[in-house]
Amino acid sequence: MSAEQITEKQVYLFEEGNASMVKLLGGKGGNLAEMTALGLPIPPGFTIAPFACKSYYKQRGQLSTGRWF
Repeated sequence: MSAEQITEKQVYLFEEGNASMVKLLGGKGGNLAEMTALGLPIPPGFTIAPFACKSYYKQRGQLSTGRWF
């Protein structure tokens, strides 16, 4: 996948996710989103989707031009 082919959102706020999104957000991201949804005292934050991280390393440190938020 080239940088131009990434059309999915790549960064998710914790309140945008839930445990069913583990494949998209990764285990830690999905669990933090779920804890936020449950109202636990989690500091505000976000998760960068694992596919975006893999793309970054594959492109030798270049950010993709796809949707970040």
